[in-house]
Amino acid sequence: MAEERKEREFEIERLEEELFTEEDALRYHIKIGKWVGVVLIAMVFSVPALVVLCSSLPVSPSSKPYLNDTACVYIKQFDLSEGLFATVCNINGDIFLDIRQFLNTTATIKGVHLSLLQWSKLIRYSGTISRSITEARTFWKDLKTL
Repeated sequence: MAEERKEREFEIERLEEELFTEEDALRYHIKIGKWVGVVLIAMVFSVPALVVLCSSLPVSPSSKPYLNDTACVYIKQFDLSEGLFATVCNINGDIFLDIRQFLNTTATIKGVHLSLLQWSKLIRYSGTISRSITEARTFWKDLKTL
């Protein structure tokens, strides 16, 4: 009876050791799973950031801001002053003019994107717009003297 008891205790200890080992293995696998999840989440969030960083790199080294549309097959940029740039861009045969404010060589949301048709109309109205600017200045001077 004492011998049977010892055998049972020995068997219980052996089973507890196996259980402890399986428990440790389970914890190890859970830790691995957590780290794999962390890495996957980091990859999901870092890939868009890398895409944004890579897409904002300049096409050619210069002191001009990073070109705001790297899908252009032709691109030419003109400094208008105070961080404002006009960019002529050809994307798959469609020509656009982008006039945009840049801050620290990065395009901001402040700007306008014109199609070739819109640009042509703006040029057509340039004389009328210039006269309106002159009238507005004159009107303001007259208003200040009252």
